[in-house]
Amino acid sequence: MRTPVGWWRLKVLRSSFTQPAMRRRFEYEIQLLARLQHPGIAQIFDAGIVPSPDGPIPYFAMELVHGRSLHEVAKDPGLDLRGRLELIARIADAVHHAHQKGVIHRDLKPGNILIAPDGQPKILDFGVARAVDPDLQMTTMRTEVGQLIGTLPYMSPEQVEGDPGQLDTRSDVYALGVVAYELIAGSLPYDLRNKLIPEAVRVIRQEEPSRLSATNRECRGDVETIIAKSLEKDRERRYQSIAEFASDVRRFLADEPIVARPPSRVYLVRKFAKRHRGLVAVSSVALVLLVCGAVVSTVLAVRLAGANTSLQDAVTEAGEARAEAQARAAAAQAVNEFYTTHLLLAAAPEVSLGRDVTIVEALDDAAGRVDTELAEQQEAAAFIHRALGSVYRRLNDQSRALHHSARSLELYEATLGEEDPLTLEMMNIHARLLLDDTRYEEAAALRERSLAGLRTHAGPTHPATLRVMISHAMVAMEFDEIDRAIELFEEALPRYERWPEADAGTLLDYRTALSQAYDAAGRADDALALLQSAIAEAKLTMDPDHPTYMKSLNSLGATLAARGDFAAALPITREIAESAARVLGEGHLNALLARQNLARTYSALGRFPEAEPIWADVVPRIVGQLPDPHPLAGAVIKSYGIALAEHDRDAEALPRLLESYRHLDGTYGNDHPQTQQVVRWLVAVYDRGGDIENGDRWRALLGD
Repeated sequence: MRTPVGWWRLKVLRSSFTQPAMRRRFEYEIQLLARLQHPGIAQIFDAGIVPSPDGPIPYFAMELVHGRSLHEVAKDPGLDLRGRLELIARIADAVHHAHQKGVIHRDLKPGNILIAPDGQPKILDFGVARAVDPDLQMTTMRTEVGQLIGTLPYMSPEQVEGDPGQLDTRSDVYALGVVAYELIAGSLPYDLRNKLIPEAVRVIRQEEPSRLSATNRECRGDVETIIAKSLEKDRERRYQSIAEFASDVRRFLADEPIVARPPSRVYLVRKFAKRHRGLVAVSSVALVLLVCGAVVSTVLAVRLAGANTSLQDAVTEAGEARAEAQARAAAAQAVNEFYTTHLLLAAAPEVSLGRDVTIVEALDDAAGRVDTELAEQQEAAAFIHRALGSVYRRLNDQSRALHHSARSLELYEATLGEEDPLTLEMMNIHARLLLDDTRYEEAAALRERSLAGLRTHAGPTHPATLRVMISHAMVAMEFDEIDRAIELFEEALPRYERWPEADAGTLLDYRTALSQAYDAAGRADDALALLQSAIAEAKLTMDPDHPTYMKSLNSLGATLAARGDFAAALPITREIAESAARVLGEGHLNALLARQNLARTYSALGRFPEAEPIWADVVPRIVGQLPDPHPLAGAVIKSYGIALAEHDRDAEALPRLLESYRHLDGTYGNDHPQTQQVVRWLVAVYDRGGDIENGDRWRALLGD
């Protein structure tokens, strides 16, 4: 440490050191803090330990800063919003410097920030700071597990838990967010006055901060969004570094678009669900039924709109039309009554007897009542069975999903006939479930019957026909029938785009699927152009946390990877993996697949040590959610096995390659390109190990 001439600020710590290990920790961390050389950080010049009757006492000497505290500056009416944000950005620069040197402050608050006469912020008191490096995360001068370090209103939710192991640089992001909120609003985001510590901790961990715009309307929009992101209770949703925080502040000051976005509707619903589990569980089913009801109503409206418009036919068919309309109205009324009685009211106290009603309990109860209570309303019963099948599929209950799907199809055929668009589309829905259950031949026959019937009886432009055509295209892609998939997409998609009721999310999903087909066909430029235009259009109207939007971004990352641009793909695949875990839940199949894609990208960049632990975690969890055998299971196991083999870890690669072959051969067959790729790697692994007999056995299965 250098010893400057002039006035110092001397700080004597109250802790006394009686253990040699404590002395060594103090000496080490003072050396760490002395490395902080930034105009926004008060420099530490000297430190030591002096004897006293009560034992050794540590001290350190630091730069004496003349200036006003941030609290004083905040009261200056001449400091406008722009000036306040500029101060926050400069404070963030100083904190970022400390983070780069491996130091977390842990006690950021206005009292520890002075503003020098030239306007330069100076952060004081790193006396409760700690090292960022996990190897150096040792207990500091005043830290014990369970002890609350710092000033409570500025502490992050993880910090008030008192466990030092939970802290990282994002705790400083939160604290600076509180400082920024107070500097702009003149008050704290939480009112902790007159609250005991346990209650204050509960508020910080559970309650939402007051909206910044409620005290300063000038902050509506971007400024409020930036501060709200810094104050997220879940540190994964905060800015992941103080530099990101500062960058967004400067984007606002430069009139550029900020990166932060307001919390999505999906996220807000999930937060609400945590507080109202019973109600939301039942309402989730209700929402599915309402959406399906809207689809049924739309189909009926399209049918009526497409009716014969000649006067004579209208007169002769008037009686039948009136009877049909009355029957449809009665069916709709029956659905509404059933939904209200058995799903929405399942959460009522007089029904639930004060306990939380889970979605499965509500579904199972409703499912057992459909055929008895709607015995005289079979079309309504068919609709309810269809909705229940859809929900059970989402819950990965294959047997119940198939049961309700089959029952729905049976009732539609009995009430509407085999040529009705609703019946024919239900055939395709049931075929999808049969396919999920690996009943391939049965599924294929029913799919073809569905599409042929819709082309004949509903016409080539009917929305049901188009939906089923696109469903067939997606199934064709699953079986690597790429030319057939592209043919169906290119016939159906332009017609669907012209349909007035076309949904933005559905359109994005379909366009993304077509881009994937182009990519698989070797038309990488077409794939990239379509996907980029589709995402740009969807971004105008869709929530960025929408699962379909995330899936399309994931596809963009895959397309870039297919072009060999793995460096451009990496930030996209990383963002998708983080977003999918946040929105869908860490164990959701799509979230696991997103992480698997991240592992593949790391591996392609030569960063296998980062890829391997991801693969080791997600592959068994993906396989565990799929039927056995399944082509997707074979594909993800294959990726991991080949990567291991590429790094000469044949003993670990071999069982994975064999397992991959079992899945792929059991679904695609031995001659499929993916299966053949596994066979080639098995030959290579056996040959490298000198196992000629097994090498020759697998070589005999090669198609070439």
